[in-house]
Amino acid sequence: MINKSVLFVAFHYPPVAYSSGVHRTLSFTKELAAKKWEVAVLTANEKCYHSVDVGQKKAIPSNVKVIRAWAKDAVRDLSIKGKYLRFMSLPDRYQTWVLGGFISGLFHIRKNKPSVIVSTYPLASAHLIGYLLHKVSGVAWVADFRDPMAQDNFPSDPVVNKSYRFIERLVFKHANHFVFVTNAARNYYLQRFPEVPPEKFSVIANGFDENAFLQAERTNSINGAALNNKVVMLHSGLIYPLERDPTQLFSALKSLKDKNLISVHDFSLRLRATGHDQYIKNMIRQFDIADVVEVCPPIGYLAALQEMMSVDVLLLMQAENCNDQIPAKAYEYIRCRKPVLALTAQNGETARLIQDAGAGEVIPLDSCELIAQAIDKMRQKFYLDNYCLPIDVDKYSRRNGAILLIDLLTRLIKT
Repeated sequence: MINKSVLFVAFHYPPVAYSSGVHRTLSFTKELAAKKWEVAVLTANEKCYHSVDVGQKKAIPSNVKVIRAWAKDAVRDLSIKGKYLRFMSLPDRYQTWVLGGFISGLFHIRKNKPSVIVSTYPLASAHLIGYLLHKVSGVAWVADFRDPMAQDNFPSDPVVNKSYRFIERLVFKHANHFVFVTNAARNYYLQRFPEVPPEKFSVIANGFDENAFLQAERTNSINGAALNNKVVMLHSGLIYPLERDPTQLFSALKSLKDKNLISVHDFSLRLRATGHDQYIKNMIRQFDIADVVEVCPPIGYLAALQEMMSVDVLLLMQAENCNDQIPAKAYEYIRCRKPVLALTAQNGETARLIQDAGAGEVIPLDSCELIAQAIDKMRQKFYLDNYCLPIDVDKYSRRNGAILLIDLLTRLIKT
């Protein structure tokens, strides 16, 4: 009988409230535990997180062991008058987690003897912990990259970029297997590390948590469109100034407003939990569109799902330099079965997903004119009334990804 025991190394795990990436690891651990695996998660002390959603703790199965290692935020906790030594934030500002995580993880390994370690990015330091635990213990190691870590212009800081590339070299030299969320990300690393056998590279896409949606549907009493009789478009989540630059979107809204095609009475763009509220609000004032765009604070995960299901149109934004990536919420949008306006490059992974699912329109993020045309089309009732729902959404569920991961771990343990 094989030893079905796994240790996840994941900085983002409930109750952290500011990363959509938390749901991938949570779903994996839930499904593994349901399949009678012995599951432990090595994560950070709650005090290290900037914000928490205590309610999310309820989503952690009782048979999943959570190890909260000592960690500090160098920028917040270790600085003196805002200054700290540079090495203290390499590869990321939670570098202390490497020490705390290694000690706590090694103690767990020697006591419980897991058969495999899975480290997951972000953060980069998670892979460093995975490497150290693997080297000291000899336990098999899977590195879940999700999206690429280091690219030509990311991270933009050359020192951080260099530290990322150093960790990548360690990973691809020592890990037993590598997992990515898109084929493009897999191909990127196949080209960068041609000496590594291709069979060590797998794709396990992100997805939505069906159980979370069922729970949200049971308690959902929100119906934004019916309440205010206007078309409500929603962007749920972070808006990065570069990778999700809303400049052309705001310009398009300004154009539509000036032509009296939209107004406060019939249209609203809701930006939920942007992560850069003041920056976004300044842009909204500059474009004079505050009457049709609202910036809203973060809400709990289930409430966020309820809001997604209650609006008329769901908005995605992604620059061309992120073509190899797919935002995690894209899968949740598909599950909502509402039309999606994806502002992204036609040749990117996100565009391919939205088009394959038949989930909405794909328009370049940098084209004010085409964005305006798409919004004008989507705000009209005939489009919403005749929108054809995606047929087979089940294949985008995280449960399918968990099945692939279980198969991968089983094969790895048997070899």
